[in-house]
Amino acid sequence: MNHIIIYFNVFQFEAAQRLLFYKTSPENWSLLKMFLLLLNRCPRKVVGINGSTIMVGDIEMEDEACQLVLQDLDKGSNGQWSLP
Repeated sequence: MNHIIIYFNVFQFEAAQRLLFYKTSPENWSLLKMFLLLLNRCPRKVVGINGSTIMVGDIEMEDEACQLVLQDLDKGSNGQWSLP
């Protein structure tokens, strides 16, 4: 998650989103979406990835991965983490 935060600190908001989706393989977009939601940085769509537009709402999230991440984050945060 720290690497994703660094992208947003270095690049403009939209540029960071585009770079993350461009550099992440499509089979891992569900995990990327989950982390972007946790950071409140998830776009509705990403334009210009290999000549197409990605509708992020159409990307299914993996429930098991979400639960594992939330459990891990909750260990030191008194239960403040949740997905929107």
